Amino acid sequence: MMSAGSKLMSLWASPTLMTWLNLGARVSSLLLVLPLILRQFTPGDISLYYLFSSIIGLQLMCGTGFVPTLARFVSFVLSGAKLEDLEANKVGGQNVPMAGRTLDPATLVALVSTMRNTFVGVVLVSTPLAALIGTIFLVKPVGLSSDVEASWIAWAVVLGTTPFVLLGGRYSALLQGSGRIALDQRWSALFVIFGALSGLAVITMGGGLLALVFANQIWQVAGFYRLRWLAHKTIRDLVGEWPAVQTDVRFFRALWPAAWRSIVGILASNGVTAAIGLVFAQFLEARPLAELLFGVRIMSLIAEFSRAPFYSRIPHFNSLRAENRIPELTLVAGKAMRLSYAAFIFLALAAPWVAEEVLTQIGSQIGFPSSSFWFWLAAAHLIERMGAMHVQLYSTTNHIIWHWLNGISGLLWIALLALLLPRVGLMAYPWAMIAAYSLSYSPVAAYYSVRSLKIGYLEFEQRTFFPALVGFSAGAVALGALLQR
Repeated sequence: MMSAGSKLMSLWASPTLMTWLNLGARVSSLLLVLPLILRQFTPGDISLYYLFSSIIGLQLMCGTGFVPTLARFVSFVLSGAKLEDLEANKVGGQNVPMAGRTLDPATLVALVSTMRNTFVGVVLVSTPLAALIGTIFLVKPVGLSSDVEASWIAWAVVLGTTPFVLLGGRYSALLQGSGRIALDQRWSALFVIFGALSGLAVITMGGGLLALVFANQIWQVAGFYRLRWLAHKTIRDLVGEWPAVQTDVRFFRALWPAAWRSIVGILASNGVTAAIGLVFAQFLEARPLAELLFGVRIMSLIAEFSRAPFYSRIPHFNSLRAENRIPELTLVAGKAMRLSYAAFIFLALAAPWVAEEVLTQIGSQIGFPSSSFWFWLAAAHLIERMGAMHVQLYSTTNHIIWHWLNGISGLLWIALLALLLPRVGLMAYPWAMIAAYSLSYSPVAAYYSVRSLKIGYLEFEQRTFFPALVGFSAGAVALGALLQR
């Protein structure tokens, strides 16, 4: 029997539970600060606050594309891969399983060191682009804010601190790839709490958008130094003293084919979502824009929270694939998917009930999206989640399909949105998303994924996605009818 202390240590070391701890801290911070924002900020300031996140999110995606690839390569190296294996793309597929090999410290240190220059280059390229494009799209929303000058200063603060977040990407990749997800998430949760308390303090003392942005960004910079410290500690734990190893451009060449596809894939999925918000900001009035962005933001948080049971296990998936333990990979991936679906469905169905009560109690300046819009949006994200998890599972083979798959679905989403928007208004947003992901992204991703597992599509999905879809549909119909009474 496991003792109580051992059980606590097991929970403390669980990547999924620690990821949920971090997300729980983020939700708690939202519950602390968001009511004050919704009550005290004007609709124009609320929408601008979320648009800042959209633009910076686009910039961060340039670095984020390298993170899963670098994390995957770290996992491969820890399983015994050498530079020549990475160059020949022999890891993760059916060529050279890593079972029986041991870590070569020089390979790991050279890989991590080489990526430093890569992330510096990402910062130098993406920051001017974000400044130019963001400023153009913010002209109208800033004009609708309560203090135009303070809003532009807040935008400058965001631009000045975001490079620290980008540069922290390589440290985050090292922690993910080395299985230190629980450690990273615990520290991240602590910093999120500190940030929430800072935001609460400045708003309580009468601060506006600029003060809140400044308080938030201080902790973004502090987070960079936290990640650097944890990464250096991890390297010392893995290899002891750093070997005298030079950076090697061949590591970048090995990473680049998968990395650029990941970057394109992320920009074509999350990037489209952020860009659509910026486009809507050019013609919607402040209040409907704020309500749309608020609803999309809440849905993004729900999707992120529900990812934890699956995404926190990706380093383990990488190791199983590298060691060619496919039956075990199939079992643990299926279980993680079921947990992820269950978390998403529960939160998506509960959100309108909670929001209706909370927004009324706090005297919010804006409302929650209609129940019909919300449930259609949730259905779209459920279908997207199915495809995204299969993409991640297939990416353990180190064959990346994000770029063209997300590109096709993104273009289809935009085309359908342009076609439907004049006819059905804002409902075009979720309907176009559902059609785009149902026709291309999710079924194709599932096809590649289950084929790599050597299992039938129906055999796999009858225990994962199909029950989730039926459960969500029944819940949405029942709750939608109750909310409309």
